[in-house]
Amino acid sequence: MSFNFAFLESKFPHLAKNAAIAEKQVDEHSASALRTMRPILEEVLRLVLQQEGFQPPKGAALAVLLGEARERAQLPKTVATKLELLRHECNQSNHSLETVGIENARARLVDLHGVCCWFYERCGGDPDWQPEEYVHPHSGLRTRPASESSSTDADDPDGADDSVEVEFRGPEGTTRRKARRYLQELDREQRVDLAFTALESEGLLPMDQAVRAVARELLYLRGMGDGNVRAGTELWAEIESVIRDGVRAGYLFHPRRGCVSTHWGVADEYSNEQWEECITAVLDTNYWSREDLIRQAADWARSNHGLEWSRLDERGPIYEGLKAAITRLIRRGDLESNSSGYVRPA
Repeated sequence: MSFNFAFLESKFPHLAKNAAIAEKQVDEHSASALRTMRPILEEVLRLVLQQEGFQPPKGAALAVLLGEARERAQLPKTVATKLELLRHECNQSNHSLETVGIENARARLVDLHGVCCWFYERCGGDPDWQPEEYVHPHSGLRTRPASESSSTDADDPDGADDSVEVEFRGPEGTTRRKARRYLQELDREQRVDLAFTALESEGLLPMDQAVRAVARELLYLRGMGDGNVRAGTELWAEIESVIRDGVRAGYLFHPRRGCVSTHWGVADEYSNEQWEECITAVLDTNYWSREDLIRQAADWARSNHGLEWSRLDERGPIYEGLKAAITRLIRRGDLESNSSGYVRPA
């Protein structure tokens, strides 16, 4: 059993066991470690939502559970950030094994520990319990407590801050100049992925707030500081360029002048493929009535893409768009329908 996750053992032994497995895998099989972390996160969010009186759909994806938790459980910002980073890295591990580095996997293990500590404080029923620092089992290094921070580097004109929550450093150190050089060395796909990950859960943001969100993602993820960056600096201009790359690639949008978002927001802007994504995101192996599937897909789109609606009108564009998406998926053979009209994945 892992020392770091032993506090889960008495009340959540399954979580403790899986966390210990992830910890053992992290250095030799980092991609496997991230895949092991995913069901831990899903179970944690499911239990938190159940405590709030909400029963998530069976087989709900991690993104759906996280969206519901944001809306219903008032996630602390630090916890939400850790969950987003974990979700992103877990997705990456499923699609591109060679991109999973040991440093990233170790950092996400620290994030997992932070999420589990928050979860236990909330659901463990032990008011006297106090979280301990994470100790890396292979190195003996402790992570720095989140409350501690370093002073500003006087030699850094961009105001570098060495406060980090993980023990590894970025490829070229912690200064804002080196963060800018790091951005410039990324290929376009990597730059777009960075911007999308940073803004995916933020909704519609003015451009200056979007720049700061990307800065937090870059500097936190790479161990380069806490994400503070001043307007007018070269790093600020480089991050604006990253966001523009995301817009040109079609992953970011300008729903309003001077603002940016990953969300489509308005039903009239959805393509057929986007309606179909909403349907497939909520499906599990069970049969669904079309009415339930449409309502669940609309809820998912509201939680994950900011789709604006309060009442689902059967004659409205959202209902019609999702209904037509089900028909197309059946015709393509992606869904099958039984004699009662219920559908499930083919």
